[in-house]
Amino acid sequence: MELLTKPVTTDLSYQAFFEDPLQLIKEFKEVLPYSVHAKVAKDFDLSLNNIKIDNNAPANNLLHFSKFDGPSWFECSFGLEVVTANLKFAKDEKQGQDLYFKAAELFQQFPMKRQRMVIQQQLSTEGDSDEYLRSLNPNVPAKFVEKMTGRGVFYTLKFSEEELIAHITVAKSLFVENGVFKSIEFEFSPNKFNFADAYRIAKGHREFILDELKLRINLEA
Repeated sequence: MELLTKPVTTDLSYQAFFEDPLQLIKEFKEVLPYSVHAKVAKDFDLSLNNIKIDNNAPANNLLHFSKFDGPSWFECSFGLEVVTANLKFAKDEKQGQDLYFKAAELFQQFPMKRQRMVIQQQLSTEGDSDEYLRSLNPNVPAKFVEKMTGRGVFYTLKFSEEELIAHITVAKSLFVENGVFKSIEFEFSPNKFNFADAYRIAKGHREFILDELKLRINLEA
């Protein structure tokens, strides 16, 4: 069964784990994160007040910045072991691309042992979401039926050539009436790609996943 949907909220998350934190320690010992300060301020159009340096958390939060972009909230924490970037209430795919590709310029020269990309959406529907979810998951324990208020599915896929695992969740939305919650998490481990290639690969597999789920997402306003 095909289900037509439209995003109500879209949240994006990204993590990169560095292969050799000692390399970054050497880099920042020589130039310090202040060299990144000016680039972040310029690229993201930020006040210096929005950029913080925390020498007490070098592993995951040495440099932290955040900004509002309309209704959206973007924050990035850069550490010597891991980078984390989150975008809440993304407006569209272009906004996500622009912000994440800018952030990737801060660390793309350092080898990464693992990358994780997550997209989570609350979707309104034009069809019967309960019937759609039953088509994905028709069998439930008999004694659940009288008590059940929603259902969903969870899949794990492996794309061996790219050393990529995808975790997929589709379930009844807790926030959107007759809606659906969708989550796709991509993990490249061990990682063989830079950010741009990983993004391109994940985007292609996301289209494959949505097609197989027969989940049609209308991105028009």
